[in-house]
Amino acid sequence: MKNLNVCKFNQIRSGDLICENFIYETEDTQKETLTAKNFVLNLVCEGKGIVTCGEECFDVSAGDIFFVLKGESFSVSSAEGCELLYMYISFNGRRAYEYVERFGVGVNYRHFCGYEYLIPFWKESQEIAREENIDLLSEAVLVYSLARLTVEKKRNSDLISRMIELTNEYFTDPAFSVSALANELGYDKKYLSSVFKRKKGITYTNYLKGLRIRRAVFYMEEGVNSVKNAAFLSGFNDPLYFSKVFTAEIGITPKDFIKKVEQNGKK
Repeated sequence: MKNLNVCKFNQIRSGDLICENFIYETEDTQKETLTAKNFVLNLVCEGKGIVTCGEECFDVSAGDIFFVLKGESFSVSSAEGCELLYMYISFNGRRAYEYVERFGVGVNYRHFCGYEYLIPFWKESQEIAREENIDLLSEAVLVYSLARLTVEKKRNSDLISRMIELTNEYFTDPAFSVSALANELGYDKKYLSSVFKRKKGITYTNYLKGLRIRRAVFYMEEGVNSVKNAAFLSGFNDPLYFSKVFTAEIGITPKDFIKKVEQNGKK
């Protein structure tokens, strides 16, 4: 038997931080585009899904936290063949704006991975919530979760530095990838990719490809006149794929680039 949504609403309106409701969403009731009346903090409990906020679209799975901003259009739906269960707290008031600003919540800082340990806390808090205590419980869950994100934000800054350091050291090795980096650092590769994209504004895969292409250009300018050798030396194990990426990045094929370098050298 399918679980039904559990909706608990806060009737207490005093104070400058109001958590309007505390919902356990077990059905795709938000799959149609809606407009958020308040700020919304979401935690995925089970399954996988797709979230659209404005023009941004991203995948979520168990342990992911994501924000929807007040006044923003959004939708949340299960991935194909996979039921999505998630909880959320909608909140408003003066302190809501202060929290959003303080924690840097925004378009580039709204999706976080690796918070499975918060799921039991959220579930237990919602289960024991009653009319007389739901304002306290929902506020406690909200503030504690935001505090954990703050700790993670500092940790992520150090993590990005370590990611870049290791990438610069090993990117010319064709076996090096985000999976290898994740194994080295002891993190899930999805989490690393998500953190890197939020912090640097570029996917890790594109960052790595960019390093390798720039190294290939350096080798060619230094006299390497074999596309295959330039590919292997710069970290690509497939010359055909290298040629495709190089052409897209530089605007001409590796062969034509080598010819151009040779022609300039003869002048």
